Amino acid sequence: MQKQNTQDDVINFLKTIAPSVIETHISMVFLDDKHAYKLKKALALPFVDFSQTEQRLAACQDELRLNSRTAPDMYLEVMPIYRHQDGQLSFKDDGHNNVLDAVLKMRRFKDKDLLSNLAKRNKLNSDIMTKLAQAIAEFHKATEISSDHKGAKRIKDILELNRKSESLVNKVLGHERMTELNLLLEQEINKHSDLLNSRAAAGKVRHCHGDLHLNNICLWRKTPTLFDCLEFNQSMATTDVLYDLAFLLMDLWRYERYDLANWLMNRYMDHTNENDGLILLPLFMSLRASIRALVTATQIAHTDKQTDTSAQLNVAEQFLELGFDLLKRPEAQLIAIGGLSGSGKSTLAKTLAPFIGAAPGARVLSSDRIRKQLFGVEPEERLAAEKYTQTSSNLVYRIQKELSQEILKAGHSVIADAVFSKATERNAIENSAKKLKCKFNGLWLEAPAQQLMERVDARTNDPSDATVEVVKMQLKLAPGEIHWPRLNSAQQPKDVSNQALTLLQGQWPW
Repeated sequence: MQKQNTQDDVINFLKTIAPSVIETHISMVFLDDKHAYKLKKALALPFVDFSQTEQRLAACQDELRLNSRTAPDMYLEVMPIYRHQDGQLSFKDDGHNNVLDAVLKMRRFKDKDLLSNLAKRNKLNSDIMTKLAQAIAEFHKATEISSDHKGAKRIKDILELNRKSESLVNKVLGHERMTELNLLLEQEINKHSDLLNSRAAAGKVRHCHGDLHLNNICLWRKTPTLFDCLEFNQSMATTDVLYDLAFLLMDLWRYERYDLANWLMNRYMDHTNENDGLILLPLFMSLRASIRALVTATQIAHTDKQTDTSAQLNVAEQFLELGFDLLKRPEAQLIAIGGLSGSGKSTLAKTLAPFIGAAPGARVLSSDRIRKQLFGVEPEERLAAEKYTQTSSNLVYRIQKELSQEILKAGHSVIADAVFSKATERNAIENSAKKLKCKFNGLWLEAPAQQLMERVDARTNDPSDATVEVVKMQLKLAPGEIHWPRLNSAQQPKDVSNQALTLLQGQWPW
């Protein structure tokens, strides 16, 4: 096997071009002001072999091809490095085609635009997550479908890879919690094996990104862009699309951005037909956390004994405990939030959702978003007034009820967000939970008429098309007897959510 020190000449050559260096466990990245040159280390590990020049060249070509799926303007070209007859190294061939190594040339982005750095500075927001969800959904729809239907086996194989390093992790951490977590994960996989296999048969196992966390996404030209996919092992990257998404959800959970993880999940679900897989997300997120604990513990094990690894040890423990927390499965429930336009229903739904049910929180079914999907337009695109008929409204409520039942039946919690101005509408959504013997809570939001109209008039870039005239019309309608608890939504959103928290006390898992 070629040893890494045979790359000394290559490393010294690249430093003359791009003196700043970032090192990972399998690569070195050389940076100048505008470009990055990525070199594969000449090493062989259980999961990857870059020991030979031709293997590194092929890996660079694969990385260019695969990352061009999501970041074609960032990834430029593979550049062979030649040794000339006089011993000098160059990117130009002297005619003897003596290829010594290769690098992948990329356009450089600003470090501050990495989503991991944005998270550390508390600069991530729901607008970024909305765009990111669409990008991931479109990527997943376009990428290659696996020809085999062994969905459960693929996840079991990932767990078995974890178990091969289980004793090492236990030794580093000084306890056997990793063994305990792996046993729980095995039980979860067995419990959901039929669903995993049926999703594979339905084309939900695809050649995904494979390493989709915050450090591999950046704002490239102001757009969330996926890069640095897992290029060296197609089998490892070929998995259920929700397992691919789960890495990112887990990463946001780790940063305690439960709100953004839930928002990302909900916007991704808006673009895809993945409601059946919601029940798998706690398993997938926990498995991702356990792998991060393993990787961190392995790094500690291979660190010089003189080096202080206490910070890394703490990170490994955090990932491990997160793995346990993510497997908690509170009882699936349905919460319906009603009230006139401008009463704050969507704001409250967004606030509550991360804390309702299993990770990453409840699926929010908004009547406004369902209506836009029904007519094939983007959520923020206004519909013509003639689209708002009683027939279309009845259809929206029916779809919302049916989706709620589908998700509840699968074992995941739902928040239904709609006006629910009629007793028949409120009864229908409540009965959809009762038929499945699921817990139900209805909340009715109220605010002064003038405040409702002011809020609606101030809206921009919003899925709701309600106007001041719509509010005036709603105020004239008789909603009938409302049995749901009433919340004063004239207050600040935080105060409204605290009211809701009091009513839902004892149902918050996090």
